[in-house]
This record gives sequence, structure tokens and C-alpha cells, in this order.
Amino acid sequence: IWDKHNVDVRIDLPDGNIYQVNVFDGSGKVLKDSSEVVHPDSLEKELDRAKRIWINDSYWLVMPFKLKDSGVTLKYLGVEQSQQGVPSHVLELTFKNVGVTPQNRYLVSVDTSSNLVNQWAFYREADQDSANFVLPWGNYQQHGKLLLSSNRGERNLNNVQVLDSLPAEIFTSLEPVDLNEYN
Repeated sequence: IWDKHNVDVRIDLPDGNIYQVNVFDGSGKVLKDSSEVVHPDSLEKELDRAKRIWINDSYWLVMPFKLKDSGVTLKYLGVEQSQQGVPSHVLELTFKNVGVTPQNRYLVSVDTSSNLVNQWAFYREADQDSANFVLPWGNYQQHGKLLLSSNRGERNLNNVQVLDSLPAEIFTSLEPVDLNEYN
């Protein structure tokens, strides 16, 4: 759960662990193995883990909105066919002193007709010759005012919701949350 305006994130993992972190200042709370983490060093480590999870997951969800972030270097590589045979502008993304994996590289394909991202290729190391994976971006759907893709091939995103508001205790309580109550 991401409150973009207040930069608060809540991550409820299937194992019952709950992370609440403010991604701007790193403050937050963690419930791990049914107990709140209170030791400062352990809490700092767990909050750092939560921030890394959020950075990765938010990139999977909203990468097209992050193309012009500070530290992102874009290079236009021309028009090529996507794996689906669609003519696409190809952008190379590399990173300079930003993020938790600055050594990564992406090739992002943008449909020449719709101007929507339709594929991305991920390279764990920028100098690799072949991609670690190439996945589609498809099944765009309107979520509130956002047009988001959920199709990532074998790594689909599902149950994406955009809500106008949530109670503040979502980001203060370490009790489990069912977002279906707020639709």
C-alpha cells in the first residue's frame, strides 16, 4: 500500500510480516514473526529491506513514470520489432548514482502507434550481452486516473487498486489489512 503524497508504504507479506516505512526519511515500524521489531539496529535493517522491496515493486508497477527520474540516463536506440512483432521505439535505461541496483540496465520498447510500453528487457549488469529476461507489458487498464499495465508474462501483476483515500491507521497499525473493505 503506497501513499504517494506522504511517501508512506505498507507491505504485508504472505508470511504475516508487516512493514511500514516512510521512504523519504526511513522511519517506520515492523512486525516480524508476530512481534514488533524494537531493537534499533534490527529495525533499521528491516526498514531498509522494506524500502528495497518498495523500490523494486514500484518499478515493476510504474516504470514508465520513472523514465525521467534524476540519475536515469536514457538513450534512443531506434525502432525494432518487439517479441510480439510490433514496431517499437527502443530506449536504453542506465543509472548513475541512483537506486539500490545502479548496475542494472533495461531496454524499454514503446509501441510506435499507441506510445505505450509494450516490452522490457532486464540486464542485471549493464555490460551483459544478453538479457536476464524479456517480458511483455500489456493488458493496460484504467485505475483511477492512471493507465497501468498488469501483463508481465509469467510475472503478472494482479489485484492492483488505486484508492482515493484510506484511514491513517493503515500506516500506523501493525494489524493485518484487507483492502477489499475500502473499495
